[in-house]
Amino acid sequence: MKKRLLFLFTSGFCATPYRKYIVLTLCICGKIRYLFPLLLFFIFIFCKPTSVSAFSSENSLFLPVVFNESNGRADEARKRAIDFESPAYFPSEWEEVEAQYADVYNMSKSTGNEIQHADALSNIADIYDDIFRRTIPLYTQAVEDEIMFARDELIQTGFTNFFPKYLRNSDKTAILAMKQYEAKDYYKARNTAADALNDYRILFIGAKAFLVRQEIINRGFSLNNSDNFVKADEAAQRAIYEYEAGNKEAAKANAEEALFRYNLLLN
Repeated sequence: MKKRLLFLFTSGFCATPYRKYIVLTLCICGKIRYLFPLLLFFIFIFCKPTSVSAFSSENSLFLPVVFNESNGRADEARKRAIDFESPAYFPSEWEEVEAQYADVYNMSKSTGNEIQHADALSNIADIYDDIFRRTIPLYTQAVEDEIMFARDELIQTGFTNFFPKYLRNSDKTAILAMKQYEAKDYYKARNTAADALNDYRILFIGAKAFLVRQEIINRGFSLNNSDNFVKADEAAQRAIYEYEAGNKEAAKANAEEALFRYNLLLN
């Protein structure tokens, strides 16, 4: 009986810094019977009952943290799926999870259903992640197809026979993008793939300008409007300079100007 009382006082009622000293004292003096009343008095003086409201208060502080973590995870999973075009690949599933997402936000955020709210958001995050995982192979294949189309289009112009180093550099960028996708570094891979595609497209504009220039020379039209021909050549030279300097947008703008001026000579 005494052991049960001691356990009750030291566990259920003691929530003070003195608890460890009380337990130590009990261990030392537990067999000395006449000290038992004194020990009980000591416990009542220095120990306070643990309030149930204290636990409720701690839970009320903890629940918003759980909700915020679940909310953040759901938002992150949703953004990632959108960034890689999951809605386009799985439209019906996307509409369904979006409806669930909206329903959760319409739920009351009172303390009474915070846990339910957090659980629902966690489940929704799992669904977004699942759609994203199934999207990636499709998205990667689409990007690869787009890059290969642009590359083939460039090669067919014959431009790369005269300037093979430009093709090699663009190919290195495209290969790097595929490796990054395989390594699941998806955002970096997406940016690298965009760079490779942009390179091929800029080179294609330059290739068309180069071919038109060759036609102008073969037909002897450069003598008819030498001033415009010189300006077109200057724009073409600027395009090459900017491209090699890594200023791709400036290179594209100058290549387009060169192509425009060369075409004027044929019309």
